[in-house]
Amino acid sequence: MAWFCSSRRRYWYDERPYDSTKYTDDETGLVYYGYRYYAPELGRWLTRDPVDELGAMVARYEYDDTSDHSLVEPNPYMFVLNDPLNRVDLFGLFTSPVSSAQYRGWYGSLWAPSASAFGKVRKGGKAHHGVDLYAKFGTLVVAVADGTVASVGAIHGYGQVVVLKVNLGGQDRYLLYAHLSSVDQNLKPCSQVKEGQSIGRSWKSGNANNLLGKEEHLHFEIMHDLKYTGGTPGISRRDDPASYFSIQPADKAFQK
Repeated sequence: MAWFCSSRRRYWYDERPYDSTKYTDDETGLVYYGYRYYAPELGRWLTRDPVDELGAMVARYEYDDTSDHSLVEPNPYMFVLNDPLNRVDLFGLFTSPVSSAQYRGWYGSLWAPSASAFGKVRKGGKAHHGVDLYAKFGTLVVAVADGTVASVGAIHGYGQVVVLKVNLGGQDRYLLYAHLSSVDQNLKPCSQVKEGQSIGRSWKSGNANNLLGKEEHLHFEIMHDLKYTGGTPGISRRDDPASYFSIQPADKAFQK
């Protein structure tokens, strides 16, 4: 039942890009992320967070792996919660729901990370409405942007979920976090959340309850509404999360 209401310039080695995911302007030294410019020398954005104009007046909370938290001064110019080694922000909009986000790779004994992406990527062209991010049991899950809690509870197939309502570029979007083991006790329908705030912990609830340890993951969707449209039509009612934050390729050596 659910209740509703690169911090551095880009360098090239062996013709492969590292560090920042964007090119640096040789004349200004600025890095353009699509929505705003980042100044590597200053370690900050040059303009305010486009989804945080109002939220900048409220203190942020940053959680560690024990769920303890400390007050952080409001800063709409901060880059990925001052943690560029573990978090990414592809367009200057928001950070990733788990640290070092990468696609889930294992499906039983089959290594098929492409099936974890968004779109008609499942067997027989079956639609996948979000992305599956590798996350071991108990992995900390955080809010990727400021918003309001739209739903907390259990939904068939998704298991334990949290849905946040956020505004992205003037459009309302609903961020769905699924297969959670626990939800932060402070999350209630209609309550406010801040980017980086603890949502809960990952597990394998819902249709993921029989997965092996190496298959454990967080399912994440960006929905246009709360209709949960299924099948192929559901793709057009959702956005690809990879359009908003960087997801690393699946690492077979890491996912054990």
